[in-house]
Amino acid sequence: HQECECERHTCGERCEKCCPMYNQVPWKQGTSGKGFHCEKCNCNGHAASCRYDEEIAERHMSMDIRGKYRGGGVCINCT
Repeated sequence: HQECECERHTCGERCEKCCPMYNQVPWKQGTSGKGFHCEKCNCNGHAASCRYDEEIAERHMSMDIRGKYRGGGVCINCT
């Protein structure tokens, strides 16, 4: 089978998920007119990956890289 060429920080065999550090918002399928961009989590260089948490997003507890409380990125194994 043919492997996709992933863009906009998507990963996986068919670009079906966000890359490890880009889960500030949940992955969704892009369209031919508008591609989806996975957003980087704000871990301040203390983690190599993050995950999306819907409850964190609903409670506005995750700060994005622009300093706004939006999305649900949770840093994994912060040092």
